[in-house]
Parts: sequence; C-alpha cells; structure tokens
Amino acid sequence: GKTYEDLRLLLRGNLEQEGRMRHERDREQEIIERIIELTKFGEIPKILIDAEISKMEAELKDDVLSRGMQWEQYLESISRTVEELSTEFMPHAEKRVKGALILRTLATELGIEISDREIAQEIEQQREAYAGNEEALAHLQVEEYKQYLRITMTNRKVMDELVKRLSVPVA
Repeated sequence: GKTYEDLRLLLRGNLEQEGRMRHERDREQEIIERIIELTKFGEIPKILIDAEISKMEAELKDDVLSRGMQWEQYLESISRTVEELSTEFMPHAEKRVKGALILRTLATELGIEISDREIAQEIEQQREAYAGNEEALAHLQVEEYKQYLRITMTNRKVMDELVKRLSVPVA
C-alpha cells in the first residue's frame, strides 16, 4: 500500500542521510588524523589528557545508564576496572586533545568565530526540540552548556571550511 511505500522511502532517506553523515564524520576524522600526523606537538599537559579521559568515562557511563544497565554491572561484564578503562582510553584521549587543540588553532587562523546571536539561535532551536522536557530545558540555560555549544559550533564551521578547501579539485 501507499503508506508502506512512503515509510520505505522515508526510512531509505533517513538511512541515506545517516550514511552520508557517517561518511562525513569518517572523512572529518580522517582529515583531523592527517593534520595530527603532520603537526608537531610539544608535551601535551597531563591535566588535559586526564580531563579528556574523565569526559570519555562520563560519556560511556551516560551511555550505559541510558541503556538501563548499572555501571558496576557493565564494568563486570567487560571485566575491567575503572583504572584499566582509563589506561585503555589514554591513546584515544590524547588524539582527542590534539584534535581539539588543532581545531582551536585553525579557528583562530581562519578567523572563525561564533557570535552570541548564533548561540542564541541554536539554543532557541533546541528549546523548541526539547519543549516539555524541563530537565533538558534547564540544562540549556547553563553557562557551561553555552561554552560547549560555542566550541562544537566553532569546530563544525572549521570542519566545513576544511572539507570545502580540501575538496576543491586541483586543476
């Protein structure tokens, strides 16, 4: 029937879009990794890497809890202690820190800034998306969240600019 057709097309559209987004993310990851390889880094302060490891642990914990599992239960199921996880996260955390440092430097070099107005617009859109969810709405007001948005939106612009520049076919 027609409804099934519509649904199938919608799903296919969603999957294609998801595939495209994943493809873009992979491509961006690749660009960042290339730049990391070409960049000379001094000693990365341990505090930055430790902070990134904590962030990764928090992300994982959120993910585990959102799947309805207990954190301790999860650690048991993968037979790891928090310390072992931290050690395993180390190389990836270092890569994430380097990526963040590069993006920040590139934002400055490319003169990319996110205005307060852009942040306000983004928060407005999210407010509509989270209408009725009091907890999420309260979260949007937090100053740290605005800083987080500024960083992610800046990174987004930097990546778009890089992808644009690197995709131009060389004549």
